[in-house]
Formats: sequence, structure tokens, C-alpha cells
Amino acid sequence: MSSLHNSEPRVVFMTHLLKQLNLGEIKIPRFQREFVWDWEQQHDLLCSILEGLPIGAILLWETRKSNMKYIENIGPFELKKSNSEHNIFLMDGLQRLTTLFLSIYHPTDQIKNHVESNNYDIYCDLNSSDINNTFFQKKTIQKIHSDQYISPRYMPLSAIMDTKKLLKYQRTIPIEKSKWLDRSDDIVSAFISYKLPVVPLETNDQDIVTKSFERINTRGTQMSETHMLNALSYSTDFDLLKVIEGAKENYLINNNDWYDIDNSYLILLIKVFVGFDIYSKRTEELVKKINEDLIVDIFKSLKKLAIFSNENFCINSPNDFPYKLQLITLAQAFRANMKKIDDETLKAWFTFTTYTGAFGTTARNSSNAINDFQILLKTGTLNWTLNSSINVEKWTKNINYKTARVKAWSLSLSIRLDELKGNSENQISLIESRGKILRKIKHPTIETKKIHRSGLYFISRNNKAIDINNISENELESNFLDDELINIFNDGKIDLFCDIREEKIYQWEIENLVKPASELLNIKYDTKNK
Repeated sequence: MSSLHNSEPRVVFMTHLLKQLNLGEIKIPRFQREFVWDWEQQHDLLCSILEGLPIGAILLWETRKSNMKYIENIGPFELKKSNSEHNIFLMDGLQRLTTLFLSIYHPTDQIKNHVESNNYDIYCDLNSSDINNTFFQKKTIQKIHSDQYISPRYMPLSAIMDTKKLLKYQRTIPIEKSKWLDRSDDIVSAFISYKLPVVPLETNDQDIVTKSFERINTRGTQMSETHMLNALSYSTDFDLLKVIEGAKENYLINNNDWYDIDNSYLILLIKVFVGFDIYSKRTEELVKKINEDLIVDIFKSLKKLAIFSNENFCINSPNDFPYKLQLITLAQAFRANMKKIDDETLKAWFTFTTYTGAFGTTARNSSNAINDFQILLKTGTLNWTLNSSINVEKWTKNINYKTARVKAWSLSLSIRLDELKGNSENQISLIESRGKILRKIKHPTIETKKIHRSGLYFISRNNKAIDINNISENELESNFLDDELINIFNDGKIDLFCDIREEKIYQWEIENLVKPASELLNIKYDTKNK
């Protein structure tokens, strides 16, 4: 089987495939994606089978290769081991078969994690005539009825392939509920008789298999780029996902927020660390450049970046950067073989790219911003090549903390307040709360709820809006207020109040944050009021 050979497709009972999975006769290769289907997707699959609708073919790789690593459990259930010299690996249909295995086969005598197994206790409502309202998770039923007891109205889906369990359950159905018994038989019959088309792929050439694996994953739940890279780079001595997990343990284990960094960040880091554009889709070329040293380099850099970000930006999580690509870009400065750029320059770059929206316009501009930073690391000079003017906008609109400009605007408020006490308490609280300490002030006679102006927002670490008439003299200036401005607000001139305060905040941002950063980087900018 050194060359590709496709056997004739065949049709087999779904239950037979599930038995093969349990016995280890069909294996799940380590380079497969995670079991990512959520309950809604699982529910739709079960409904399709009950209706007799097709759910797609299953692709199996048949090989005599004996050194392939495979997964030893599905969810909380440990799989049995097969001693067969002929290996069969599941290549397409993972989510479908694992969903059915967990909910229907459900081998309770092979449970390794009882808590996790509760997520796969699925029941059928025999009282429902609507297929879409037939399948429920056990925890949902208990919540609906506010009771741990499950009525005989609900048949456990795991009884379908367990004759003893099915008979035991059916004996609990009250005599007067014969319709439930009939419905139970109908559901069991639908699942037991359901068949699936199987396409076998016979070859010992793993390159052919992984290329096929890439091409078939263009439908259904989209495979993440990380898992695709894992599949294509997989060999008997290199497992990308396993290497990533090991690097996390070695370098980020003491930092929970960074330890849980999403794999989408890692795929971008891999690209920039090997010199690819972040939007490159040259997967097969990228695979050739991936190795354990590269992954270790990335995680060493992340560890240093985590410390730097905490000390200089009060950022303690990858998700707290104004732009995701700022993290990707900055990480390059902490590579082992990289010429060290002083911290003040890195801070200036972070501030300037945040305020000018360097990563918030087009994909080309984002790529250019990363390339410009890479040149900065090599030459010490930042050449701005973005295809847009360098503007810093005054923020006057409503507050949505998800946007980079609002994060910067909010941070300026917290920095100004922290200057009063000489600490970073408000900055830390702002970032950790994801902006929840931003509160709109209220007027005694005018409804401000529908007035969408940033000038009405203040930092308040108490769970209520501040009263601007009762703040100390020292705090007035730190909140961008003065006596005249408070009088304007009290007189009900809300728009004028916002105009003046927003301008105060903007001028402070320019003079204290943007201007120093631009001067250090030697880049000019324009102010832009909208």
C-alpha cells in the first residue's frame, strides 16, 4: 500500500462503527482536531438521524503503519485497545461519530471522569411529537422540572445500544402511557437501523493522507488553522499541539491568563516568527518551518512580554491589548536573538499605534505596521508606511470598551486619577474589569441615559456613578472638571458640558501620551476631531 488506493465505498450500520471505535479497531489520530461540537450542533445531528436524513460520509485511513499515535479516550470514556496489525484511522467524521459515541454508546463502565460524563447524558422526550423538541441534556431536564428525578417520560439515549438497560427502562413506563412505549421503540429503531456511507483510503504514504485531510476540511465545522498545521506537520516524533502544551507548562504555568492564550494567537506568532505575512495561507510552506525550537522561542518571548506588559501597561492577559496584533508584534522584541530595543521605545510604539488605529483599518495596513516594527528592531528607526494619514481622533461618542480607541480614552482617565495617589489602582481596575468601572453620571432633572457622549463617563470603583457635586477639590482636576464646568452641568447644558470636558480629556491625551510617544519615535501626526 505504498501508493494511494481507494477501495469501493460501502454502507455500514452506524452502531457497528461505534462498536469499532470502542474496541479500538477505529482509532482517532493524535493530529485530529478537538471534539469541538457544541450542544446545538449535537442536537441537530441527533434530529437528522431520527428523521433518517443523511449526515455525510465517513472517511477512514487504512494502513499497516504501526507507529502512529492515537487518542485513547473520547471525552470521559476510556477506549479499549486493539491488537490488530492493520490500523484504521478516522480522518473525516470525527465530530459526528464522537457525538454519537458519547450520547448513544456511552459506556458507563469505562468512565474516567464522572463529572464530565454528565454533559453527555442525553434523553428523549417521548411526549413530544416535534423532532426538534425531542432531545435534551439531563441537566436541562432537571432544571426545567426543578428535580433530580427523571420521569419515565424521558428515555436515556444510552439505552439504545444496551438491550438490558432499554428493557429495564421500558418497564418503568406506566401502563396507561403505551404511546410512550411505542415512541421509544420508534426512536430505538431509527438509530439502530441508521446506516452511514464509509469511504476507505488505503495507503502507507502519510503525505497523501494529510493532503487529503486538508482538502476535505472545507465543510462543516471549520478546522482551526492550528489544528490544520498540526495535521500537516505531524510525524511520529513531532506533535505540534503536544509541543505547545509542553511549552505552556514550562514558561506560562505560573500565569493563568497567559497560560490560557488562545491558539489563534499562536498561529499568528508562528507566522511572524518565521517571516510570513500574518494573512498568508501558504500552509504547506509554513509547515516545513515549524519545529520545537520555534515553539520554545515563541513561549519564551511570551513569558517576557507578559512581564513587560504588566509592568508598563497594567495588562495581565493577552485579551486586554487594544489590538490583538499589538501582542503579536511586540512579542518579536523579546526573542532571544533579537537586538534589545529600550523599553521607552516599545512603550511609545504601543501608545502611538493604539491612538492612531494602526491595526484598525485594513489588512494591508496591519501587515505594514508589523513590517515597520520589524525594521525598527533591526535599525532602531520606525518608518511609517501605512496607507493612511496619521490621525488622532478626539473621542466624543458613546463608550464601547471593546474598541481600541475607547480603551485608550478610558485608560487616560485612570492614569490621570492614579497620578493623584501615585499608584496604578485605577488602571488595574479598569483593565481587569474590562471597562466596567466606567459609569455615566446622572442629572437630577434631565435623562442622560439616551445621550451617547463620552463626556458623561467617569471612573468609579464603587458600584455606582460618582456625584460630581461631592468630589474633593483635589479630585476635580483629576476628573477633568472645574467649578465652572460643574455649574454648566447643573444648569442642564449637557451638550456644552460634554464638549468642554471631552476637549479637556483630548488635550491631555495629546500632551501627555501621544506627543511624547511621537517625539520619541520621530513621527508627526494630525489631530482629527469628528
